[in-house]
Parts: sequence; structure tokens; C-alpha cells
Amino acid sequence: MEKTDQMVFMLYSSNWMDLSPKFRKHLIILMQMTQEFILAGKQIPVTLATFMSAVKAIYSLLTIMNPSE
Repeated sequence: MEKTDQMVFMLYSSNWMDLSPKFRKHLIILMQMTQEFILAGKQIPVTLATFMSAVKAIYSLLTIMNPSE
């Protein structure tokens, strides 16, 4: 994990803004692919979809538990 963090930092710190748009696009894709995935319980990857599902479920539960006046 430390090596991938170092690689992303080195790529981002390079002079990539002066390179061609195609190369910049590939560089951004590479940096995104090397990022660490967040795991819930070291088993389930937390994506935006799973995070939003959890937020909606918690909001629904809190709404049911705390009825308005």
C-alpha cells in the first residue's frame, strides 16, 4: 500500500500538466486504479452506491424511531 501511495504521489508531482491530453487522461486513470479500496469489515468494498444505501437505510430507521409531533 505504501508503494502505490508513493507511486501516485510521484506521478502527481511530475510535470504532467505540460504533457498531451491523451497522456494526462491515461495518467489519471492509472492513479485512480492504484488507489486503495475502502473495505467494510475487511470484506465488502465500500463504493458510493453502498455508502448511499447505508445512509438511506439509517435515515429511514431514524425517521421511524423518532416520529414527528
